[in-house]
Amino acid sequence: MQVFETLELETVLQRVVDNARWLTGARYGALVSLDASGEIAEIVTSGASEGEFNGVPNPPEGKGLLAYLNEVDGPLRIADIASHPKSVGLPDGHPPMRNFLGMKIHREGSHIGNIYLAERDHGEEFDEDDASIITQFAAHAGAAIANARRYESAQRVKTHLQAVVDISPIGVVVFDAGTGAVISANRECQRICDDLHLPGGSWERMPEFVTFRRADGRELSFGELPSTRVMQSGEMVRAEEIVIGLPNGRSVTTLVNAAPIYSDRGEIVSVVVTIQDMTPRLDEERMRSEFLGMVSQEMRTPLSAIKGSLVALTDLARSMPSTEPMQLLQIIDHQADLMRAQINSLIDLSDIDAGTLQLTLDTVNVTQLIDGAIDEFGRNHTGQTIQSHVPPSLPAIVADGRRLDQVLRDLFAYSFKYSTVAASITVTAESRDQEVVISVSTVTNCNHSTEPPQLLDRLRSARSGNGQEAIEVGGLALSIAKGVVDAHAGRFTVVRSPEEHGVTFTMTLPVAVTAGENEPPLQLGAVEKYLPATGGKPPILVVAEDPHVLSTMRRTLSRADFTPLAVFDADELESLIEERKPEIAVVDLAAPGQKGFQLLEWLVTEHRTSVIGIIDPDDETSAILAFDKGAEGYIVKPFSPTELVARIKALIRRKSNSSLTGANEGLALGNISIDYVSHRVTVAGQPVQFTATEYKLLRELSSSAGRVMTQDELLHRVWGPEYTGESQLLRAYVKNLRHKLGDNARKPSYIFTEHGIGYRMAKP
Repeated sequence: MQVFETLELETVLQRVVDNARWLTGARYGALVSLDASGEIAEIVTSGASEGEFNGVPNPPEGKGLLAYLNEVDGPLRIADIASHPKSVGLPDGHPPMRNFLGMKIHREGSHIGNIYLAERDHGEEFDEDDASIITQFAAHAGAAIANARRYESAQRVKTHLQAVVDISPIGVVVFDAGTGAVISANRECQRICDDLHLPGGSWERMPEFVTFRRADGRELSFGELPSTRVMQSGEMVRAEEIVIGLPNGRSVTTLVNAAPIYSDRGEIVSVVVTIQDMTPRLDEERMRSEFLGMVSQEMRTPLSAIKGSLVALTDLARSMPSTEPMQLLQIIDHQADLMRAQINSLIDLSDIDAGTLQLTLDTVNVTQLIDGAIDEFGRNHTGQTIQSHVPPSLPAIVADGRRLDQVLRDLFAYSFKYSTVAASITVTAESRDQEVVISVSTVTNCNHSTEPPQLLDRLRSARSGNGQEAIEVGGLALSIAKGVVDAHAGRFTVVRSPEEHGVTFTMTLPVAVTAGENEPPLQLGAVEKYLPATGGKPPILVVAEDPHVLSTMRRTLSRADFTPLAVFDADELESLIEERKPEIAVVDLAAPGQKGFQLLEWLVTEHRTSVIGIIDPDDETSAILAFDKGAEGYIVKPFSPTELVARIKALIRRKSNSSLTGANEGLALGNISIDYVSHRVTVAGQPVQFTATEYKLLRELSSSAGRVMTQDELLHRVWGPEYTGESQLLRAYVKNLRHKLGDNARKPSYIFTEHGIGYRMAKP
């Protein structure tokens, strides 16, 4: 039947009424299409000339026979319309009609329209055969109309989707899974294709002219491309950074996702690939860096001229009887020095954001560092008091002494600027396990609703206990201070005491690596000294669901001379680890669910990988769980590239220190044997399973066998500094260790309690 030969709704409706009129021999025919709410959507007529309906001012109102048909089950057949009690509702000017046949159209239980037929040929009435025919035809018509409506709806969705895809800033290309041919490509894809200058602008011919590389430089074969992998295996590819290279040396960095589209039978029919051109983002970073560099150089030139002119003018001013010119020149000279310092700070800030801040590391005496900063600040700020409570026996730290000296003096200046009248600054320092904590405190004249003026609002709010309220501060100097401390793999916090309006700036820095008794001292001069001599760039596994975070980490680690590795498929992840053997991984734990923590535990227990977690701000629960699963540390979002690199290098230093002191060998004591390389513990020759935290505690005790370790020292090493004082937690884990080692707390052989102090493991 020709009704089913098309899916265009308008054509289907017209063919339905035309065929209904032809089947019954009616002169006039009409089809009223109803929408989902039962309202008239369309009226299609057949058989009447255009002139016959010109006199009809409005369509039928649905009264009389038109409404009565909706109440009738089956066909409605009338010999004389005029004599029927329901013959109302036809408008004036309607063509004359005597006999009538009507039928409702249903589809899947829904009333979707009515067929009206009138004036059978030769004035005959509609008979039973006509009624039977129209009943059967209405069922077929319902199917045709429903299919046409579905098609129209699908086409409308397709049109809208195509419009969205066309204006998308991300390229979308669809491949045929059978032939690999391009089915469609949106405007952004075509733009990328044009920018690549491919012959004929053809995506199909791209593999003939370009090369594909991962972010770490590995070249991809055709079979390793995301689209090919999806066609072959149906795997979904997420956020892979691929560099497309041309023979002339030009390249485009892209972020690629790919997914299969299945048929009703479960076969892959096409593959959708999204391609995000990362060039604008990379160009933005490059232009920002270049702009800051250009501005700094441009501003340095006039400053040099100003400083030179000041020298000449000063000689002239000295010969003048008035002192006012000399005072003005001194003001100009002072402001020029401030501008130069600001320019240098902007350059440092740009390096911090890019993760390229250069540090000259060496062993630094903390007491001398603080005393020197206080003396230098005092020479330039007479009359202002700094109280120092710094013990002389603090351990040395690994640091860039010049930069930390500037950080301290900036904190002194900031504290005095916003302190109450006659308030003094207090500097304290103490050693906590393998860190040195330096604090600068003062009393501010700012109430709780007013913060110090902000030049750059860059510091995160920090949450602290002990009755202190976290505050958020700004300022170029404080932003740089945090960046410098982060670059040392330290922590920088700012807290206020609500009772006294006191503000405390605290920076925590790692102590210098010390060699064993029979080892030569470790030379400290550059971070590269701590990198493993593998003959190549150390591989770092990075796992993050956010493609922008993943891309940032990849570029940051590549610039820092590491090899970033990233993969999403679990099977491929395991094979990649076996092949590349990364010793360090950075895992985003801020994603919903527990997948990140499960991966963390798997990396630690199965592959002995050292993991740094990434968590959301103020998420103490995730920090605790990360340590419990075996993480070596964590970074709080948003983090700077400098902080990421510094944390990784600090971890490498710790691993290097363990190697120097022979801590990687293991321990044999009585019936127990601990292999630090394989994380294997046996008791009387039988392997014993430990949780990640239990093993970490056992490792700390056994690697310091013979030495008493304080409770806070163990809590800090195993769980983190925020667990200081949690002696009950430590006792519970020591009890578990003793139980698994077969040790008796009343008469111990392995782990001894030093009452009031901590614990000691017997020395072999």
